[in-house]
Amino acid sequence: MKSETRKMLEEQLRAAELKAQQEEALLKNNIKNEAEQFLTPPQSFKAEFAEEFASLPVEWRRFLIERDNEMQKDKGELSDALRQKQWIDDLLNQNRLRLRRLGVDDLQKWLEHLVRIDAAMDENPAAVLQEMAAIYGVKIPTDAAEAAGQAALMFQHKIDGLEKICAEVKMSLKRQQDVYWRAMWLNFAHETSDNGEPKHPFFEEVKPEMQVLLDSGLAVDLEDAYQQAIWMKPETRRKMIVTEKEKVLSQKVEEAQKAKQAGFAPKGKPKTMPQEHLTTRQLLERAMYGK
Repeated sequence: MKSETRKMLEEQLRAAELKAQQEEALLKNNIKNEAEQFLTPPQSFKAEFAEEFASLPVEWRRFLIERDNEMQKDKGELSDALRQKQWIDDLLNQNRLRLRRLGVDDLQKWLEHLVRIDAAMDENPAAVLQEMAAIYGVKIPTDAAEAAGQAALMFQHKIDGLEKICAEVKMSLKRQQDVYWRAMWLNFAHETSDNGEPKHPFFEEVKPEMQVLLDSGLAVDLEDAYQQAIWMKPETRRKMIVTEKEKVLSQKVEEAQKAKQAGFAPKGKPKTMPQEHLTTRQLLERAMYGK
């Protein structure tokens, strides 16, 4: 007859085995469910790539979908910002003919003129009013100091209103530029080549230098700034050179393997020694130097 202690231990062992089986089944089910997630390609993917997208590992599918969602969000924010500031274009269009007669072609020039008038009014309002009166054909008696003061006050109120509009337009333009550049930087950081590898693997390392080059006008675009920044940093430059060498070596190894399978050395030269008897070093030398 089994002892009570042995029975208890056997029951605990069976319970532990059952729990382990249940956890294993749950884990397999979770892995299966995870593999079935993120099967729908991002909006930016073409329909013909749907099958290839579904064959990618789940981590890559999740990354591509999340990256595409971020880009779509930034594009949406930029579109919303542009729609909200449509009144700026409407304001310019309403006054376009009159502004052209004054030699003003765009809204920025108009605002710059208003700012200069405001600065001159602050320095010598009487002289500005007399000059403006002459331009518009309005006669102001020189001894009518009170009338000039009232006119100056009226112009000042108008200029204050225009200054407010100018500040709002500048702020709006800055926000639009910020949204645009944020989307450009994000797209540049996550851009990939045809084989799916990152096109700019050292982006995070050289991002500060890229910003300096762009702000100073020494780089014409993000790609130019990226290439210049890499060569500005010795450590990053060394990493890039090593990476390129590894790519070339990998290509040579691949060529050597293909040549081995075909029974010929690279570039179609007849083999001088059976490929199956060559060491890896000899294969590389034959691929690189034609030995």
